[in-house]
Amino acid sequence: MRTVLLGLVLVVAGAAASAQAAGDVQTGRAVAAVGGCFACHGETGVSTDPDIPNLAGQPPDYLINQLRAFAAVPPTGLGGLWVASRTHPNMSPRADRLSEVEIEDLAAYFSVQACPAPKASPSETPPSRAARCLTCHGDAEKREAQGIPIFSGQKRGYLARQIRLLRAGALDREDGPVARSHPVMGLEAGVVSDADVDALAAYLSTQPCP
Repeated sequence: MRTVLLGLVLVVAGAAASAQAAGDVQTGRAVAAVGGCFACHGETGVSTDPDIPNLAGQPPDYLINQLRAFAAVPPTGLGGLWVASRTHPNMSPRADRLSEVEIEDLAAYFSVQACPAPKASPSETPPSRAARCLTCHGDAEKREAQGIPIFSGQKRGYLARQIRLLRAGALDREDGPVARSHPVMGLEAGVVSDADVDALAAYLSTQPCP
């Protein structure tokens, strides 16, 4: 049953990310400068804050989908399990002020910035489930077709935080200021044990740039 459900939500997720980014890179840089994006994420999409994610080199469709999710009213109850959503006290109001064109321009700009090289080498023994994560996140064709993010050079603490947020999902949000749900990743993150979260995040952050 779980395999059938996962197949269905993969189809839904892929359809949601099918639109290709059509933004303008130079306009996106201007929007980012005026909107204050550089103050947190860096002018080249590489943040110096360990809690703020790098945006450089991420697939444009992924960036578009995340900004749309931040701007949308998050679903509640069981319905929230089947819709990708995010809430954040800083990102949600900023994303809500963006037009669709500005979202595409921002995605175009950050997606062409150089992927940050990882600061460490992968461990000799990958943690459990790392290989499963990389079947999608390490596959260039899947990333391009479905807007799946890259892990290379991403902050290990940020990745661990996202895994925990996705495990909690919409039902356990309790109106907190930061929340995240995704129809596919909620299922995948839900089977990662507490003991494996940090080790998995540390390993994934060491993956090489595409």
